[in-house]
Amino acid sequence: MYALEREKAIQKNEWLLAHDLPYVDEEFPLAPALILKQSADLLLSAGAILFLVLFFGNAMTAEKEQQTWLTLKTQPIPRRQRILMKYAGMLFVMLVFLLLVACIGLLIPYLFGEQAWRFDYPQLVQSGEVFSFISTSAYLVRIFVLFFTAGALVFSFIMLLSTQLKSSFSVLIMTGFIGVVGFSVTLMNEGLQGFWNPFHLLNISTVVSETAAGSFWILPVSAIVWSLLILTAAFALPEGEKGLFGASDVKKPFDDGKTRRVQAIRNSALFEWRKLKRQGSLKQSIIILGLFAIIGYFLLGQISQKKEAEYIAAVEESLAQYRDMIIPDHERQLDTLDEKKAEAEKSGDEEMVKFYGEVELQRIETMLAHYKEVLAHYEIGKRAYEQKDWQTYNQFQLYRNRYMLGEFHNEYMGISGGLSGFDSYVKLEASKAEKEWLIKHEIQPIISGMMISTIYDSGDKELKKEHVEWNRKVDNNGLFSLYLYLDNFVYFIPMLLLLFVFGAGFAVEKGKRPTIQTLQTQPVEMRSVFFGKVTTAVLVGISGLVGIFAFVLLVGTLFNRFGDWYYPIFHYNSKKVVEAEGYTGMRAFEGGFDFMPLGEYVLSGVALSVCIFLFLIALVHLLGMFIPRSFVVFSLVGLICGFGYVLSDKLGDYAQFSRSRIWILGGLLMGKWRRY
Repeated sequence: MYALEREKAIQKNEWLLAHDLPYVDEEFPLAPALILKQSADLLLSAGAILFLVLFFGNAMTAEKEQQTWLTLKTQPIPRRQRILMKYAGMLFVMLVFLLLVACIGLLIPYLFGEQAWRFDYPQLVQSGEVFSFISTSAYLVRIFVLFFTAGALVFSFIMLLSTQLKSSFSVLIMTGFIGVVGFSVTLMNEGLQGFWNPFHLLNISTVVSETAAGSFWILPVSAIVWSLLILTAAFALPEGEKGLFGASDVKKPFDDGKTRRVQAIRNSALFEWRKLKRQGSLKQSIIILGLFAIIGYFLLGQISQKKEAEYIAAVEESLAQYRDMIIPDHERQLDTLDEKKAEAEKSGDEEMVKFYGEVELQRIETMLAHYKEVLAHYEIGKRAYEQKDWQTYNQFQLYRNRYMLGEFHNEYMGISGGLSGFDSYVKLEASKAEKEWLIKHEIQPIISGMMISTIYDSGDKELKKEHVEWNRKVDNNGLFSLYLYLDNFVYFIPMLLLLFVFGAGFAVEKGKRPTIQTLQTQPVEMRSVFFGKVTTAVLVGISGLVGIFAFVLLVGTLFNRFGDWYYPIFHYNSKKVVEAEGYTGMRAFEGGFDFMPLGEYVLSGVALSVCIFLFLIALVHLLGMFIPRSFVVFSLVGLICGFGYVLSDKLGDYAQFSRSRIWILGGLLMGKWRRY
């Protein structure tokens, strides 16, 4: 591994010398080409395609919803041409986005930079142990072309769905669901990561940085071929007017058309609920999220089995190495000592006689006994795994962690062994403490790497990334599935989807078809209408969000098991907490840490998710009173949340003052109500 890193460094230096280029810090570059490259890596991704789809993917279905598609049908324009024009508009949006990315990446160094505009800096292209270097200009061409063709593929699929479905929401949710599932399955199966798989093309940065120069261009060509095939299907299939899951546009009256008088706010809330129910978006969202939870269970199970198999294979490999190589080698060394001692006696070298008879003999016997002890623990660990004796297996894992800490070493062992180049004291101590926790609470372990990766670990970035992935814990039991959803921000998917269903408060009542004018003709105060919208969004949204969490837990429990409430979840303690009087957590050289039960983590995560969702609902409804466009409202919410996240990360010590911002928002809200 280190030889490979050395060879890469040599070839990179040769490239710099051949092109007369200065050395630059690629992590924090000042060169314009490298700044543009970093901007492209960040902005030209599957997430950017999702952003474009979310706001521009309803070009055709919006016409259907507003009934203007019928007007277009009356014109002497062939159906194929109408679809192509909509598709061309989407491609134009992508070109504008690419232009913006290029401008953003070049404008800052143009205004503030002083370095030369050189685009021949080397960029690494590596797949496994095979690597090469290409120029930055070639890298930029790759990522721009692949992003455009991958986006064209996604938009062609949207056009196909748009010819069959009438609702923009249905098209977007189906696109997202199929994309997420296909993308996830492709990432977990190397056999699917080929040019023929359209989902593989969405992993843009990885494809660009890992595909050899000679075989790269088949990928964008594949995307173009897929786009043409999907467009052909869109042309050939007759148009459909159904909603998702075959829902009809014909709606029956609520309660058989009966009316009744209730309180104003309750009446408004019921009115909003009926609108949600008639639109069908909430039902479609719940069904899609339920399918996503079921598929997620099986995907997590596949990852878990793969990681478990890899880890057990590594244990068996180590066991075989000790049994077939290391121990026999030391036994052979021990057998040859008498011969070496006899030769030294013949030569009359008393010093060597003493060395072979005492010093070397003691060293080999000590090391042989040590390796036999290690082998015995590996055999016990493997047998415990096969018999599902988890307490004994935890003891084996604890032994390995203590071994890494040097507790079983002797004077003949110079280093700890293993991954000492990455180790931090926090990682070693926390890994040991984790196993002690598992033994204390008699918890079934999750079979993966034996270490806990921490922020204090050092080493090469790529090797560190591999080390983190090797030690990542994955399981699909109920509690741990929910933990993974919370820890990896998957909970934002149902949260944002439900928020999108509820619209942007009053903003959705305005725009091209301002239904708020109809509401203003009714004998209901606008304050009651607002309270009705907020009440419905809060009750239905929280019920849906918590319901999805409960469904994830239920699926994992039914198909696997509930999970261990006391499974240890590692978390850091700040320096201020560690130095406080009465601190009860654990300490290491770099900092303090502790563990919390998995069940408490999940409950805290669900509660925090609900609080975040409440904040987002309040924010979109507040902005919706002032801004007449849903797109602008959601964009502002994204900017505010992004800015607030960065600010809170930088000014974490002042977080307690955020209470004042709540009162400010409350004052603005009350002022707006009074105006109504």
